[in-house]
Amino acid sequence: MIGSSHNRSNDGHREETQPKTRDGHKRLFTLNEAGAYIGLSHWRVRSIIYSGQLAYVRLGRRILIDLKDLDAFIDSKKQRECVQQNRRGV
Repeated sequence: MIGSSHNRSNDGHREETQPKTRDGHKRLFTLNEAGAYIGLSHWRVRSIIYSGQLAYVRLGRRILIDLKDLDAFIDSKKQRECVQQNRRGV
């Protein structure tokens, strides 16, 4: 079931955790979270969005990135090139 969970900390205060999907993972990431996921700054993620390379969801003023789109972006950047080594005779 989709919903947010609540935990009680040691001092008795209630802490909200992020809502999870049925498989236990978030689907929409903030720019900071998306950047951490792919190893870039949030400014670089914003730049990639504005260049049209990465789809996004706008909810009010918030920009969110779907995990599926992040994975598709990563897959689109994969390369399989044979790097030739410069061999010299000894």
